[in-house]
Amino acid sequence: MSRRRNWRRPKPGTADAPCHQKGLTNVANLGIDDYSNEVFQVYANYVFDFKNIKDEMDFIKGSSSGGGRVNISKFIEGLLLYRKSLL
Repeated sequence: MSRRRNWRRPKPGTADAPCHQKGLTNVANLGIDDYSNEVFQVYANYVFDFKNIKDEMDFIKGSSSGGGRVNISKFIEGLLLYRKSLL
């Protein structure tokens, strides 16, 4: 029988957060500052779902108790699609 660890989401920007979660937090911070930021637009369209970015923005502002979630397959697929668009 395997043991399941109780995982609590680390606070945004901490070293304990997985890299894709840090990316979501960074993009959400960009969106809080400026929706028209070019980097925000690229990542919001390719790598993350906008709903999850919005949820993370609300979490950072303290408006909600839970942040956005990263869909790993969309994250990787989005990076590959963005890479293809550059070629």
